Amino acid sequence: MVLSMRARAVSPLLAIACFLVASLTACGFAAAALLTGRVLDARTGEPITDARVRIFAPAKETVTDRAGEFRFGDLAPGAYEVEASRVGYQPERRAATVDSAAAAVEFRLEARPIPVAPVEVTTTRASERGSAVAFTDLDRKEVEKRYWAQDVPMLLAETPGVYAYSDAGNGIGYSYVKIRGFPQRRVAVTINGIPLNDPESHEVYWVDHPDLVSSAQSLQIQRGVGSALYGASAVGGSVNLETVAIPLERRISVQTGAGSYDTKRFSLQYESGLLDDKYALAGRYSSIESQGYRELSWSRLWSYFFTAARIDPSITTRLNLYGGPENLHLAYYGVDRSYLDGRITGDAEKDRRLNPLNWKNETDNFFEPHYELIQDVKLSERAALTSSAFYFPGKGYYDDFPYGPQTFASRQLPDFYVDSDSLYPAAYYATDSTGAPALQPNGRFLVTGSDMTQRLWVRNRHYGWIPRARYTHGPGELTLGGEWREHTGRHWGELTWAQALPPGTQPNQVFYDYTGRVRALSGFAQESYAVRPDLKLTGSLQWRETRYAIGADRYNGYDFHLLYSFLNPRAGANWNVTDRWNVFGSYAHTKTEPVLSEIYRADDPTAVPLFRVVDVANHVYEDPLVDPERLDDYETGLGYRYGNASLKVTGFWLDFRDEIVPNGKISPLGVPITGNAARSRHRGVELEGSWVHRSGLELSGNVSLSRNR
Repeated sequence: MVLSMRARAVSPLLAIACFLVASLTACGFAAAALLTGRVLDARTGEPITDARVRIFAPAKETVTDRAGEFRFGDLAPGAYEVEASRVGYQPERRAATVDSAAAAVEFRLEARPIPVAPVEVTTTRASERGSAVAFTDLDRKEVEKRYWAQDVPMLLAETPGVYAYSDAGNGIGYSYVKIRGFPQRRVAVTINGIPLNDPESHEVYWVDHPDLVSSAQSLQIQRGVGSALYGASAVGGSVNLETVAIPLERRISVQTGAGSYDTKRFSLQYESGLLDDKYALAGRYSSIESQGYRELSWSRLWSYFFTAARIDPSITTRLNLYGGPENLHLAYYGVDRSYLDGRITGDAEKDRRLNPLNWKNETDNFFEPHYELIQDVKLSERAALTSSAFYFPGKGYYDDFPYGPQTFASRQLPDFYVDSDSLYPAAYYATDSTGAPALQPNGRFLVTGSDMTQRLWVRNRHYGWIPRARYTHGPGELTLGGEWREHTGRHWGELTWAQALPPGTQPNQVFYDYTGRVRALSGFAQESYAVRPDLKLTGSLQWRETRYAIGADRYNGYDFHLLYSFLNPRAGANWNVTDRWNVFGSYAHTKTEPVLSEIYRADDPTAVPLFRVVDVANHVYEDPLVDPERLDDYETGLGYRYGNASLKVTGFWLDFRDEIVPNGKISPLGVPITGNAARSRHRGVELEGSWVHRSGLELSGNVSLSRNR
């Protein structure tokens, strides 16, 4: 309040009012009291930070500081019930009497075991100095250090044997990972132990799960056939991502950032901590936008993640829901050397950013929510069971402007006649030997094609159940399990625009429409046995069956089924020579079926099923032209660790029979056509090392050398 320097008369009424207000305020302050205290560990006497302290009536709550102290102010004199609690400690309640002065209360909490889930039974994870597998672990701390907004492949790019790239050039949007030179359809990917690879194509569409890394507890990258005994076949390697399972601490996190190419990220996360000592919740909403490094390579992505867990003494149940729609401009075509060197305009920075897909509506739109139910059961001190059920429905499309005129026959449309050869570009007409529109016997000109745009749709359903059981016997551990997965994918294409169209063409003319089905079954057994404390042997046997089916082919009438059945053995040993040195060796034999599109490219209306014997009328399809491939994988490795330093060397020899490789041709949609190579070998050496100084400075690096022929 600012008072005038001029003297003023104050009325008696105003003076009385001021006196009453001052008196009441003074009484209020006199009545207020203070309650303070400390929360200590009963055994050590150390202060407990972030302990939750509550007063029940009236309801008030606070947390302790670094000294374990807390404070409640403005309390009315009286008796209060106060509770202190902290994850890992038994809650304690005390009565406190607060008079007109300050009162203090001290809690000494007894430690108690944290109720956590029984150990999950898994064969997708390797352990340091215990598994005969070359692998790299990224824990949550390391993930948070590396991650900014990029897709998972770009996050893994610095790990040994891994190469990654993105269509947009800045790590957001469609991104791809290669391990030991093998494309990602040869890499098995699991999230929470559930296969992510598309059953028809074996591809992994990371773009459908933006910002999932924000909810990741850890990632493990294995090289070679690895330890997974179900899911897609691992040839180059495998990627195993585990999401945050049981948040033990309450936390709210808001992250936002911006960077080059108009890149923006926003994320809001919540973790409940333990509720009533048996429940836990966590959720996340994220948004990522970027214009991309290349021209017309923008992305607009948002996603969500929710997990709910119930923890009982011997059973833990988790429900995971995650996904998010993606919308982006496609940029999957590359440019040749002249663009990279700037020989087009003289400006290399401009030329190398060219996106040949320059139609503004050439976009991709897809949404595939994931639903997972995972239960871990501790049957006894020796036995445990994990059961995972999942359901992934997905639907989306991409708009495409094929390069150059497309024939009407390829779009299930008839050619048509016109009276003039100047109505359309010459390339649309049936031509003579000189390339000019040819006059037909009826005195007219035949139009056989046109520039056109198309919308290519897919609607998927993928669901299954994966049980695993583990039994510990003396120095050994036996793991048994199986897999049942069903996938149905309807694919269809619509003609959305053409410069020339036959009369009577319906809007959104459908030119292919078929349904692909895949059933995957497997059963496996694995034994790990410690012959000595420093020597562990591992052996496993997997039976695997894949059934392909093409049906409901609207135009061609193709209807066939294929069955592939394989038996895949593996063996390995790890010897911890000293507490610093260890050595391992392994052998794995695996067979892999062709992907469905390598048998029949059903989205190409001119394609035929690739069988040596085809009788459509009698539904006879025998002897596919592309055979399953066979692989023998030999690996050996040496590891050294001392203090904060570590060094690993791994050598591998992959011996293929009938390796499935591109044959140099591409489909009308730009997809490489494949065939079998009678014999091929992939050999290489991987070297990785790291050192951490006591100041926190970390130096790490890796080198991978390979020869493939």
